[in-house]
Formats: sequence, structure tokens, C-alpha cells
Amino acid sequence: DYELKNKSDEDYKKTITDDTKLIHYVGVTKPWNDWTNYPCQKYFNEAYQASCWNDVAFIPATNEKQYQVKYQHAKKNG
Repeated sequence: DYELKNKSDEDYKKTITDDTKLIHYVGVTKPWNDWTNYPCQKYFNEAYQASCWNDVAFIPATNEKQYQVKYQHAKKNG
């Protein structure tokens, strides 16, 4: 996962700039998972809040791999 590999929460600014038109979230963790909380997901959160789906809850971990990644993110974020 991008967020787990990068030490700085500001590192995404090297990739996501004012000229960025599309962000493709790769890996197990997506900004619509309920275990994420990173500055780089602000773009998704803005679109989500403005969408007609803003009342749909984020997706929780449901399998072993997701729970492992959720734990890794929790460990990183304290």
C-alpha cells in the first residue's frame, strides 16, 4: 500500500498535483475503506461528500488480508 510504504504524509504531493485529473487508487487499501485516514484521500473525500452516495457508509474489513492491512495502518497511525 502506498501509504504504508511512504514515511511522510506529504509525499503524495509529489505525485498528485494541481494538474492531476484522475487518481487511480491501487492496492488493498482504498479511501472508501473505513480504516483509512490519510491526507492524500482528501480528494476522494471531497468528491464523496459532493456525491449522491455521501450517505453510504465506508466499507469495513471483511477478510483476513483486509484485517491484516487494517492492522498495519492502525499500527502506523498510532
